[in-house]
Amino acid sequence: MKHFCLSYLWVIILSVQSCSPSKETKPLADSSVILTETDTLCLRINPSTTQMISYINPYLEGDDFRMACLSRNGSGISILDLTSERELTAIPIFREGPDAVDLPDVKAIVHVSPDSTILYEYWTRTLSCVNNSGHIVWRDTLSDISAVHASYSYTPIATTPAPLTKYKDGWLTATQTSGTSTDNEPIHTMAIYNADGLPTAQFADYPEIYGNPSPIRWNLFLYLIPSFTIDSKNNIIVSFPASDSIRVYGHNLEYTPFYAGYSKAAVPSPSENALIDQSHALDNYAYTSILYDPHNALYYRIVACPVNDTNATPIQGQAIPRPLAIVVLDSEFNKVGEYAVDNYSGSYSQVFVSPKGLHIHSYSDNDDILKFRTFTPM
Repeated sequence: MKHFCLSYLWVIILSVQSCSPSKETKPLADSSVILTETDTLCLRINPSTTQMISYINPYLEGDDFRMACLSRNGSGISILDLTSERELTAIPIFREGPDAVDLPDVKAIVHVSPDSTILYEYWTRTLSCVNNSGHIVWRDTLSDISAVHASYSYTPIATTPAPLTKYKDGWLTATQTSGTSTDNEPIHTMAIYNADGLPTAQFADYPEIYGNPSPIRWNLFLYLIPSFTIDSKNNIIVSFPASDSIRVYGHNLEYTPFYAGYSKAAVPSPSENALIDQSHALDNYAYTSILYDPHNALYYRIVACPVNDTNATPIQGQAIPRPLAIVVLDSEFNKVGEYAVDNYSGSYSQVFVSPKGLHIHSYSDNDDILKFRTFTPM
């Protein structure tokens, strides 16, 4: 009994130490909004969930702030509660039978009601609505989109920074291009689908800095897929990883650009062969996420900074850790602050906003804990 108590006490001490804030957020330039790093969010997870997460869908359930989470090598969808800081349940995903879903191909999850979660399978463009027992309620498909001259097509794609989003009676998605443009036809990066899964609008062509936005010249997932968010006015704010400006699209899908650059960031350049030259991405800045904070009427733009360590290697199969910065914009898209986040190690694309502030994934030494560093505006 004595050994049990001492072991339990030691686990508690380790958990408290691992969840204390790092206090490494440094304001740069003239910052009128102060970001303070507060207590790290530490969510206790079940053994079937891993801290190697690939997609986050935060949502409100009544007054409770929760998060549906897809983890690499996991067996289902984890539902986490931010108030109790623990995993509430897991939605099983069947691999065989009439309710089968290709879990490795699931790239997005959308919580729509207490007993309904939508899964998006990328290769088949399939939407599967499952209940809390993992049984299929309905299935649908999002159409591929052919370009005007059919020289290439668009496929809807989803990441945490570019989430599959319920929009009006359908969906808002980022798109990935297949094929080659030979006629200077604009290449769009966003699409709107109706309730039948048919595209009704395409928009957000690449900024001029991209030139020919080919995967051979630009790293596909780091530079060619934009991030976006929707604010309280239903504006769609699009952030291209290589551009120091953002675009704000109104109801008619016409946009207004706003400068939202990091003062230390150099303009990234394409590579001779970005498909092979992985160091190209690590040597350049990239704007990886744009998030709207409805609780403080602010926008946060996450910046992945160059990796100075030439011997850096991925952690547990994830991306190589990179120094981060945060650019803060006010409700009128004026830049009101920027901050360096030092000593960062985590999956920087896994970010979200809650009433507690901005949360950025951080690797944990405890496999039973999913950690997020938390930054609160003051």
